[in-house]
Amino acid sequence: MNERRAAFFFLAPALAVILLFFLIPVLASLLLSLTDFDIYALADIHNIRLIGLRNYQQLLAHPLFWKALGNTMYFTVVGGPLTMIVALASALLVNAILHEVKTDAAGEERIYVGCALINGSHANLRLIVHHPLAIRNREQVSAVERRVG
Repeated sequence: MNERRAAFFFLAPALAVILLFFLIPVLASLLLSLTDFDIYALADIHNIRLIGLRNYQQLLAHPLFWKALGNTMYFTVVGGPLTMIVALASALLVNAILHEVKTDAAGEERIYVGCALINGSHANLRLIVHHPLAIRNREQVSAVERRVG
């Protein structure tokens, strides 16, 4: 067996998984976005109504979409690089401190466990804030509903 055939056989399972769990859902979503989909369309394929790009026209005309897009762009352009810079600076600082102090492995672990605990507590706080029963979340939802109409 030549190398090309062997490479194909090694890649085939991964390509099948990518096809099954990525490409097929993406194509199905794209096709569904061109329809006026409702739950009744699942019972009979004849209930599906193709509306073309009307969903996208309505989306682009809605002011809340542009606000969400602006927030996403701001988060991506500012938040991403800022997080990377702070993380790199923190790692360099910890590395410099560890080399100066000459701590043992347990000292290094205490520093990294603290970092993990901070991330874990941050995740728990996000769960609490965004839980459907949280008072703040209900206030935010009602404020958005008032703005949208």
